[in-house]
Amino acid sequence: MWLPLQTGVPPVPASGAGFLAGASTRFLLSHYKVFSPSGSVPVTLVKFIAALSAQLLGNLALLESLMLAGVGLWVTQVTAAVLLTFVNYLVYRLWVFRQPRPRTGRLPGLCLLRSVFPGLGIHITNTVFIK
Repeated sequence: MWLPLQTGVPPVPASGAGFLAGASTRFLLSHYKVFSPSGSVPVTLVKFIAALSAQLLGNLALLESLMLAGVGLWVTQVTAAVLLTFVNYLVYRLWVFRQPRPRTGRLPGLCLLRSVFPGLGIHITNTVFIK
């Protein structure tokens, strides 16, 4: 964001440029180092672009709103970055780079009882399947 501001770009577009400049780095690091999803790169990339689009809109809206409320530019930018970091992580973890759960063929609730309460004598076999 600093470089565009030095060339006369207004704060909101400069923030947008900085946001987009970090997108490729975020994708590569998230895909190969942080989450290691089992999905293919093209499928993951489509989800990442959809999430990134929503994040860009959220970042710009938050930046504009805080600046209109009289908050200074750098405080606004840091606030938006911190808030969106938590949201981004959840979106990436739960949707974009999600690792599929292994299918056991059993009802998840009954399996949970078996694993949480092994001393109750609850025995569940593979006769109950989820279709």
